[in-house]
Amino acid sequence: MFQNRRTVFLFICLIVSLQALYYIITFRIRQNQKRIILFPEVLLNAELSDIEKTSVQNITTSTLSKTTLILISNDLNNTSKPKEFTTALSPFADASFSISINFTEPDSTIYNSLPICQFSISNNDSSSYKVTIQKDIYPFNIIEKHHGEDLYPGGHWFPKTCRPEQRLAIIICYRNREIHLKLFLDNIHSFLKKQQLDYTIFVVNQHGHEQFNRAALFNVGFIEAMKLYSFNCFIFHDVDLLPEDLRNIYKCGEKPRHM
Repeated sequence: MFQNRRTVFLFICLIVSLQALYYIITFRIRQNQKRIILFPEVLLNAELSDIEKTSVQNITTSTLSKTTLILISNDLNNTSKPKEFTTALSPFADASFSISINFTEPDSTIYNSLPICQFSISNNDSSSYKVTIQKDIYPFNIIEKHHGEDLYPGGHWFPKTCRPEQRLAIIICYRNREIHLKLFLDNIHSFLKKQQLDYTIFVVNQHGHEQFNRAALFNVGFIEAMKLYSFNCFIFHDVDLLPEDLRNIYKCGEKPRHM
């Protein structure tokens, strides 16, 4: 009987030891994993030197897409910039970057006195609404020259002569689709300006090699967009789709709809 009890006791100790070893190894792996978090309010209140102390790898805001990316390492003991510093930014490597967001809102005093914008689609000639798609692939710095002069920081644009009825946020989920992103940005800005919209484009990038989570990226884009501006219309857009007809109005109605 003594031997049986001792055998059971040793067996239980072995199981407990293996479980403890498993949890220790799992905890170490999770500590060393890296993740990306969209967190623009950090940029408004922190200097780069302060953020580096908390193991932020890099903070980037493209003046074209105005995407705020904060790459944070879970390993707080590693304050040096990682080797993948350049690789992580490769989709936006030829765009310009800043470490702050100065999101510009219209002057309410002036804006409220302007007439409501009226984009008319009364013309029966469908060819007059056809959009010419720019199919050439340009680097980000050239696309910035095409559209960036009258864009406000944060990817924001609004007309100066009239007041749009809605404040539109276009949220793009993105990972490793550089050609599509360049085509999208080089075409969508001129399209939205013709419709005289108060719009902002958010490109939400998923870092790493985990399974692409489109819905989670849209959720993150919505939460972060609401921290910048009082948007009242959201369009969750794929990066590989372009509108070809100006009568496809980028506005929200009473019910959700597929664009």
